[in-house]
Amino acid sequence: QAVTKDNLISLFRQEAAYKEKIIPYHCIFGIYHLTNLSESPANMCAKANVAANFVKDPFNQPWQVFDEELSKRYISDSEVIDRLDQALANREFVPYYQPIVNARTGRIAMAEALARWISPDFGFVSPGYFIPSLEKHGGISRVDMDITNQVFDMLRQRMRASKHVVPIDVNVSWVDFGDINYVNNLIDHLKDKEVTTDMCRYEITETTIAELSEGNTKIIDIFSKHNAKLLIDDFGQGYSFSSMRDIDFYIVKLDKSLIDKLGTSRKADLLVDTFIGMFHKMGAKVVAEGVEKLQQVEYLRRVGCDYIQG
Repeated sequence: QAVTKDNLISLFRQEAAYKEKIIPYHCIFGIYHLTNLSESPANMCAKANVAANFVKDPFNQPWQVFDEELSKRYISDSEVIDRLDQALANREFVPYYQPIVNARTGRIAMAEALARWISPDFGFVSPGYFIPSLEKHGGISRVDMDITNQVFDMLRQRMRASKHVVPIDVNVSWVDFGDINYVNNLIDHLKDKEVTTDMCRYEITETTIAELSEGNTKIIDIFSKHNAKLLIDDFGQGYSFSSMRDIDFYIVKLDKSLIDKLGTSRKADLLVDTFIGMFHKMGAKVVAEGVEKLQQVEYLRRVGCDYIQG
């Protein structure tokens, strides 16, 4: 049978029966064309994995080909790990602050600190490369800790200079919870009297929360003890309603996949509206992620979304 877009999509969009329930699921995958058969299978698989990280629309095209453009920017897992110590020592990892605006006023209300790697050898390294590598092989906790330290330094400097500041969100990887150095550093920051818990918040994905609820909840207890502000990131990618029930979260960020569907159907619009209303009743604010169109902004304002992130 000839390989076509339609049969590829149908092949990777399936249903499974589990405990008398039918559960739909879909897969994403990367394609690497074999041009050099002397290349190691590990490198071939790594390049296919890199391509998979760049799938933009998993429902309509769940694959990405490792092409010439990706090849120019490709860095192997081993190169990422080998250069980590040097990159940290030279402060090559830097926070880029993405504004999050008040949906009603359009003014900047907070920002998210995104880890970016500016390498003297490779230039701007895509986080789509180095973050999965560091999570898989170890090291992401050191980068997360470095970014958080830089955020605290920036906030202290601006406050001491009487400059305007807004709260900053930092990302916490599921790997961080198993790193004792990261946890101790986190506790030190939560005790900081100058940069309060109102000024630095922590973003945790709903998938991470689901995993933690089944195992180590110590980190959540630490957050609660020190009144840390928790944000649920990428809501809509997983199914952790039961886990979120026991977590004291301050803000929920609706995943871009939900926002992309706005305007495509009444159901898609009602789903976002329902989520916003539900979280408001729980006492949480809502951020819409990946807002790129004026129509999306107008709809989100109408249904009472609190914040918008591009």
